[in-house]
Amino acid sequence: MENKELVILVAAVIAAVASMASISINIFLSSKNQRLNRIWENEFERIFELEEKIGILVDDLIYFRCRSEEEKEKFFEMQSYLPNAMGRFRRYPELHEALRLVSHDANWYFGRDMQHGSKEEYEEAKSNLESSYKGFIKACDKVLKRK
Repeated sequence: MENKELVILVAAVIAAVASMASISINIFLSSKNQRLNRIWENEFERIFELEEKIGILVDDLIYFRCRSEEEKEKFFEMQSYLPNAMGRFRRYPELHEALRLVSHDANWYFGRDMQHGSKEEYEEAKSNLESSYKGFIKACDKVLKRK
């Protein structure tokens, strides 16, 4: 009977150790997945915030909402935000390039608006701004893997 009890005891210890190891591995893997999910959620939030700001900027420009001093000040604040955003999203080359184009085209459109250019200049600037905004949205969708 001693050998039988010893075998049962050894089997129970092995099962307990295997169970503890399995639980430890599951905890490690799930916490790693949770960290990765949280990091990705933060990226989503940052990109959505960026989309919202760029959308408001483009909309304000296209609908001539940058005429008063207060509105111009908001435009200049946004223009100082864009270089920082380009740096924050540098890890996504297409998004970085799309931000650069939107910034450039927004400045160009704003300049045409302030110079009271011809209708053709407005249309060209508007077309460029809308095109760069669409490219920006496509780049955001690619980063977020949206269709």
